[in-house]
Amino acid sequence: MKDYSSRELILKVFSGERTDRVANFDLLRNRKAVEFFSGERLTENEQDDLRIVTSACQKVLDMTRTIRIPLSTPIKKEENGFVRLYQDWTSWIVDRPFEDYSSFREWVKLDVERLECWKPTEEYLESLRKDFERKQELLGDTVLMWNGGEGWFCEPYNEAGIENFSYLWYDDHSLFSDWIDLRFYQKRTIVELLADEQKFPIAFIGEDIAHKTGTIFSPAMLEDEFFPRLKVMVGLFHEKGIKIVFHSDGNLMQVLDQIIATEVDGLHPIEPTAEMNLAHVRELCPDRVVLIGNLDCSQLLPFGSKKEIEEEVKKIMNLAKSTGNIIFSSSSELHDEIPLENIVWMFECFEKYRRY
Repeated sequence: MKDYSSRELILKVFSGERTDRVANFDLLRNRKAVEFFSGERLTENEQDDLRIVTSACQKVLDMTRTIRIPLSTPIKKEENGFVRLYQDWTSWIVDRPFEDYSSFREWVKLDVERLECWKPTEEYLESLRKDFERKQELLGDTVLMWNGGEGWFCEPYNEAGIENFSYLWYDDHSLFSDWIDLRFYQKRTIVELLADEQKFPIAFIGEDIAHKTGTIFSPAMLEDEFFPRLKVMVGLFHEKGIKIVFHSDGNLMQVLDQIIATEVDGLHPIEPTAEMNLAHVRELCPDRVVLIGNLDCSQLLPFGSKKEIEEEVKKIMNLAKSTGNIIFSSSSELHDEIPLENIVWMFECFEKYRRY
């Protein structure tokens, strides 16, 4: 059987074709692993580190998303009244432009006014386009999933805080819906203007809606405000010939049928510590839905033995080879708390068992 390239392999998996080996996906956000696989030391220089991170991804991954570089020195940035702290591979809000629910509600009204005037400038669109194209160029044959259509639900609730977000939905449904609609319009506009099947045949929508035992929000809220918009976004990508992977951590079993009904093409990360059993989810999902997961990165990879890791990799590989529509990955990302030797061993086991 032909030895497909990473890009060919990924595209064949999403088209439902049989391949010569199981594909993999991950977020490589572990300094030691990046330096090990790239053969270079991270420098704290943005351009150098971007090249080093993408070089490491290219060596071990068939597909990835959201390329970032680590920041050892914390940086605070003020963005639309929010102060965000950027450190290591991530960022989080440390100060908000409101203090309580009442002031939050008034802030939402102002944000609605701001969003009603929003139009993407050519400069802004070109910066998004160039950023993606540059990263894909550095990744070579490793597929970079595009994420320009995500954040319309997750970003507002992160800004608001889950309590304020939920109160607003219950207390002033009209204002809540207008606010989310305008956030959705932003992302939809970006997709309409930039989506390009030739440049990114697969897109990624990350909207965390669940925790370890169930959904963060009530099924009523999700049915009312989330799933209809997700279905519209999926349809927009499909019109442009682009496959869509939906991501949410946590236990999605309560809303798995609703996710499938939006016609997404893939689901990530099938978190095992949230009672998401890969084999069971595979049975419940149509064959057209590619499952991406689900080696535990919260307990197994940080603390497990080589034997335990190999047994779980082999188990996932056997299931993937028997069904043909599973892409191997960790249950979220390869983060800095995972020992380098366990990451290297995981990839060695993956290579050992991936061939049909």
